[in-house]
Amino acid sequence: MQFAADTLLQEKIRQAIIDGYVSVYRITNGDSLESTDYSLVGKDGTAYDFEQLMLYKNKDATIYKYSIYVDGYKVANTIISDKKKTMAQPALCVLKLFQMCSTKLIYQEMQSAIHNIQTPNKYKILN
Repeated sequence: MQFAADTLLQEKIRQAIIDGYVSVYRITNGDSLESTDYSLVGKDGTAYDFEQLMLYKNKDATIYKYSIYVDGYKVANTIISDKKKTMAQPALCVLKLFQMCSTKLIYQEMQSAIHNIQTPNKYKILN
């Protein structure tokens, strides 16, 4: 996988996640998560999409495919089992970017909740 060796591209994606607004779209089937898609646009207008797709599920394990797209071009993908304890460096590079998206999304939601709590209090003080 060439993506693991392309540290400049990885850093560009990391910086876009840090600087940008991450949105998420989830598809479920009953109580099973079929796919999660994160997307954002970098400061330079580059579009980044992160797709986690469930490929297979049984009682023992679930297999996911992780793909990263830059302006619609697939730059990385890997397949990982939820039972896998250790991973090769290429898969780890991809997974870390997905984790950054998830963490950023949680941060954004917390910021929004804090803003929603503080905003009514501001109006009470002003009036």
